[in-house]
Amino acid sequence: MSPGVASWLPTAIFVPLVGFMLYRRVRRTFGRQPVTPKRMGVRMVLLSVISVGFLVWMPTLNGFAATTIGLTLGVVLATYGLKHTTYDVTAAGAGYTPTPWIGLIVTALFLGRFAARMFSVYEARAGASPEPGGSPDPEPSAEPAHARGLLPHGQLLRRLLRGRAQEGADDGCRGCRGAGAMKVAKRDDWKIESMPDARTAIAYTRVFDSAEHARVIRGIVPEEMEDKWFVFYEAPWLWFHRSWTGFAIYAVKLRVMEVGSTVDETWVNRSPEQYRETDDAYDAELLSFLVERLLLGRDVRFPVRPSVEPDKAPLLVHHIVGHARSNED
Repeated sequence: MSPGVASWLPTAIFVPLVGFMLYRRVRRTFGRQPVTPKRMGVRMVLLSVISVGFLVWMPTLNGFAATTIGLTLGVVLATYGLKHTTYDVTAAGAGYTPTPWIGLIVTALFLGRFAARMFSVYEARAGASPEPGGSPDPEPSAEPAHARGLLPHGQLLRRLLRGRAQEGADDGCRGCRGAGAMKVAKRDDWKIESMPDARTAIAYTRVFDSAEHARVIRGIVPEEMEDKWFVFYEAPWLWFHRSWTGFAIYAVKLRVMEVGSTVDETWVNRSPEQYRETDDAYDAELLSFLVERLLLGRDVRFPVRPSVEPDKAPLLVHHIVGHARSNED
């Protein structure tokens, strides 16, 4: 398939599909609708199972808060809708006529969310290859902008793809300041799997000073779906698990020294059912990025292979590290 066709084919498929979904939603908002108990039951059960599944797989405070708010608003909306819906039985069967205002509000919320998501994807794709002659991104403030929710998705991906040198007098460890207030990750904080026997050693080496060691062994606990890694330390091993599946991908053995620590050995998961990467050198680069970005809070460049097309690089970054929130943010 030519690059030109590949670039517009997903849009050609996606846009009509979304248009059909919107048409069905609007059609169900106005006029008399037939009562379909089986379809309603299947939808309620399916959505409930999916919601419970997400809460079980990612039991975060934000997730429970969002679920509670959603259930509360849903009950209020459903109560109001039932009071203002008329019901009848004709020769064609049972039916109801909903109030159009609820349908319009729900449709508007859906369109707003959809538009925001499309804009963030557009920003991400635009940020993959900056315009010639463009000025570099401004240096970050003391508090990362994406931690405050102010950094556009595309700009964040540009930062991860391009990287940036750190400045300041904090011994190269921006997150060491105020580290005492950060949460320490524990094995029981997440539902995880043990690393399988199919594993191999990789050439990742690193020496941490005292401040870096204290920061690294705190690990990181996911707080939202965009947090793709769960990292915790059980002496002497530092474990890296994918948050969605719980699979153990990396294991780093640390040897504590009089000042700081050093990496003694590093293993990577090589079970094809859990992890499809097979390039040891690339895994060492990716692990280095995870340590520097997630655990030490540095703005480092994400390792993208030369074979990856520029317009697909932001999607790759998002798939692997999401928003790349550090354990300081």
